[in-house]
Amino acid sequence: MSSPVISLICCPIRERYESFGLGGRYRGPLIPQPVKRRHGKNKMRERFSIIDKSTMTKRDFIELSEKTFNDIEQLVDDQYPDVDFDREGNVLTLTLEDGKVVVINRQEAMEEMWLASPLGGMHFYYDAAGVLVNYRKGEKPFAECLKEALES
Repeated sequence: MSSPVISLICCPIRERYESFGLGGRYRGPLIPQPVKRRHGKNKMRERFSIIDKSTMTKRDFIELSEKTFNDIEQLVDDQYPDVDFDREGNVLTLTLEDGKVVVINRQEAMEEMWLASPLGGMHFYYDAAGVLVNYRKGEKPFAECLKEALES
């Protein structure tokens, strides 16, 4: 009768798993597995544009995002009187009259503005001209996405 330690050293990998009752379809981390591509070649690169944020400083980003928050608050006051808004730090929460919530969030570490609504979540960044641009190529700009979210 051999000890478990000796059997682990002497047995091939497959036999080790079977001796512990782990045989069959189980393959542990010690057996190399073929790489599976689920999304095709470079699918993430095709979906997202290459972004150069090196020209914007953190201070520029904060100033632009503060202006954006103020513009949104002014827009809601002027055009959507039934929408309530609440600003807490980096988050602006818009509550529609039917109870739906739209959240605009400033992500300082990533220099992004996020828009979450019942229509979905979207990430935006400021381009060189100071305009909020959607990360996905060919998608609507921030102003159109916000308008759709408030009118849905």
